[in-house]
Amino acid sequence: MADDPTTQDPAPEPPQADPVQDPAPEPGAKPEPDWKAQARKWEERAKQNAAAAKKLADIEAASMTAQEQAEARAAAAEAKAAAAVESIATAKLEAALTGLVPDPVDVVGDLNVKKFLGEDGQVDPEKVAALRARYQALAPQGPRAPAVNPAQGNGQPAKSMAEIIADAEKTGNTKQSLRLKSQQLVQLRKQG
Repeated sequence: MADDPTTQDPAPEPPQADPVQDPAPEPGAKPEPDWKAQARKWEERAKQNAAAAKKLADIEAASMTAQEQAEARAAAAEAKAAAAVESIATAKLEAALTGLVPDPVDVVGDLNVKKFLGEDGQVDPEKVAALRARYQALAPQGPRAPAVNPAQGNGQPAKSMAEIIADAEKTGNTKQSLRLKSQQLVQLRKQG
């Protein structure tokens, strides 16, 4: 029967859309774009633009005269030198403020470092000294005592066991007094 051409299989039914997985778009609504495809497209364009920009720069460099190329190299060298001088000035200012302010890096970050350069473009030691003097005037005078670390006690010398026992007896804390005396006896037995 399967070979009989007169017998036909019933036509398959068209697949029906599953309302949970493939909701029908609302009439008049725009379909949501494929964001991954868009990202790939823009990434490809960025690569093309970068290649074109490099090619343009190469063409411009080739079309420059020797004088123009030398001027461009000189300008780049001057920019690097200026950045190096600013870096040196920043380091000198941070060193000058160390010990006067809690965070010299933060303070120098808020300053216009170029104000501390002389007419020759180098760090002006007088301007740095003036800044240090201003911050030194703001700093507390006299030697600073280190802060007491509560984990290390109150800064007083440690009391002996006999003093602790005497304090417990004065306050009337007999339980603590007996416990401390017991500890003292145990220590004496271990020693002798």
